[in-house]
Order: sequence, then structure tokens, then C-alpha cells
Amino acid sequence: RNLCRPYTQHFVRPRSLAMASPASQLTRVLATLWKRRAMVGVLVLYTFACILMTRRISERTSQEQERSRGRITISEDRSLGEKRSELHSFSNSLSAGYPAEPLGDASRDAAGAAGSRSSSGDTEEEQDSGNCPKVRVDMAGGSTLNVFIDEALARVAKGTEPLCIVEVGSADGTGTTRELVKALDRNCKASGRGWAITGYEPMQQAWSKARDLWRRVPQVSIVQELVLTRDILKTYILDDLDGAEGTVFPTRGFYHTFYSKTTEQMELGVLGGFLARLPSCTPDLVLIDSTRYSHAGIIATLLASKMVKDETVFVIENDSWDGGDSRHEIEKKIKLSETVFKHPAGERWQWMVTNVHGLKHDPDAHRARAHHSNHAASQGASGERGGGSG
Repeated sequence: RNLCRPYTQHFVRPRSLAMASPASQLTRVLATLWKRRAMVGVLVLYTFACILMTRRISERTSQEQERSRGRITISEDRSLGEKRSELHSFSNSLSAGYPAEPLGDASRDAAGAAGSRSSSGDTEEEQDSGNCPKVRVDMAGGSTLNVFIDEALARVAKGTEPLCIVEVGSADGTGTTRELVKALDRNCKASGRGWAITGYEPMQQAWSKARDLWRRVPQVSIVQELVLTRDILKTYILDDLDGAEGTVFPTRGFYHTFYSKTTEQMELGVLGGFLARLPSCTPDLVLIDSTRYSHAGIIATLLASKMVKDETVFVIENDSWDGGDSRHEIEKKIKLSETVFKHPAGERWQWMVTNVHGLKHDPDAHRARAHHSNHAASQGASGERGGGSG
């Protein structure tokens, strides 16, 4: 037995293997594989859960940002998003120069009747006659402002070229823009004279709506710019605000705060920039329906840019307030011709039609003369001092 042990020990199976059956060995191997697969599965599930959680957090953050845009907080120490939110709301409250008010029953009935008359036949198929543009926009409703615009168009010089129209204060495109198109379409069908409108609306949200509304009418283009320059904003508006004292709408302090934030609103994307893009034609008619106290500055900007001519007809909303109105604000600085006033049914304020014949004074020239006088006085004083010392 001892002699054979060195040779037989190599053929004796270990006890653990000898005692394990093939079935148990397979089970052990499968268990090991299952544990590894389970670990891989856990890792996959963990990774998937992390992805879902990250997406959920991102969506929640986006929802919070959207909600924050609707909040108005009066605080000087705000985040950039909160500032943009406040300025959006502040600007939108002034998009028409005053908060919207419901029309009285009489005005509503008259406006509805005028809208029915103006919109009769205003279907897409019937809007394509000769040179007249197709108007693929619902033209029902509105006010009788379009009838007053008819009277203004009668003052425009006769011709065959398409009428060139500038609108300052397009808002969302459903108000004065639509009234303009009604009148221009009637005029085109009667005279065969086409038209094109360049509208200016600086407030981002209103401009976006107007652009989308009139996208299918190539004769209407909406530009996101103020019809002002930085200097004219200061000279014609900020330095000469009228109205009652106070800080809430519609007092002078309220509007001073609004106009003082113009540059900040531009930087935050709430407002477009100052006037840079001019229409490709010289306006035959300019309609102004802008924010309170801005009308004289707008006309001064149009004159400074040499956009308008003496024959250009102006249709202007005569916004009124305690102690003044747009007419008097304009006449303090601008030379106007004979002015006709009318209060169209469905409109809150009077409107006027007139022509412009230049500025009553040139603020830049006035400042230059004052600077020259001060400079000459200082030179004279230094000369006297020099002579005395000699």
C-alpha cells in the first residue's frame, strides 16, 4: 500500500469534488452567473433612474422659470430673470398707453356694425383683385377708425405707385393694423392703387404676435424697433413729461420710470432697439398709436431721419390726461397744419389727421448755441482776468 501511494494519490479526486454531484456543480455555476447578471441589472436600473431624475429636475426648473416670468416683484436686488419678468409685465401694461377697458354698449354696437360693413366680402378668395394684396387675416370686428382713415387717405396726393404706410405702435396687430388694412383694401379696390405697411412695435411679446398674425400678408412687415433715438428720448420725452404727480399708473412718475428703463429693457430683450431700419419708400401716411407722452418724440425722429415729406399725412391718436393731451404735447414742439378731429366709435380717445411742417425749435441747435455762449463767456472772463494781471 505504501509503495503504491505515490502513484495512486494522483488519481484520487478531492473530497469536495468527489462528494459534489454534477447537478450541484451546475447549480453552483448558474448561481454565480445569476449574481453577476443581477449586479449588472442593478447598475442598469440605477443609471436609468438617474437619467429620469435628472430630466425631472430639468423640467421642474423650466416650469419654475416659466412661472417666474409672470411674477412682478418690486425690489432693486433681483435676479436677471426676475428683472426681465417685471419689465415684460411693466411694458405690456403700456402697450396701448393705458389698460384695456370694456366698450360701452353704444360704442360696442357701433363698432360691431362698422366691423360688419368693413369685413363684408373680406374673404381670402375675394381679396385678390388686380393690384390689391390678398389679406389672409380675419377682418371682422374692430372700430370705425378705418372710416376715419378713409378721410385721411383722401388727403394723400394722387398717384399710381403703391401707397407707402408707416404705423408706429402696431401692438399685437389686431387693432390699428387691421383698421389700416380695411381702409387700404377699400381704397385699392376703388382706385386700383396697391399698398404696403411698415409697422413698428418695440415690445417683444406684442411684436411676435403681430409678426405671426400678418406673416401670410407680405405687404405688411412689423419691425421690432422704437421710432426714437437715444437723444430724442431724453430731450422730447424724459425732460418734458406732463401729467399729475405720483408713481402709479397713469401719473408722470410712473411714465418717467418706464421711459428711464428703456435701455435696460433693450438689454434684457423686452424692447427692441432704437430706430435703425427705415422703409424702402417715403411714407404717404403715418399712423401713430404709441405710448403716452411719446408722440412728439416720434415725429421729431421721423423728421430727423428724413423719412417723411411735407405732404405726408399723419393720423394720430389724441390720448388725453389730466391737464393735457397728445395734441398739446405735439404742438409745443412741432409745427402742424390744419388739424381735423374725430372720435371713432369703438375707440377710447379722439383721433386727429394733420400734416407736419418741421420743428418749432431744434433742441440740438439750442444746446449748441448755449454751449457756444457759455464758452464765449468763459473766454471773455479769462481774457479780463489776463488783462487785469498785466
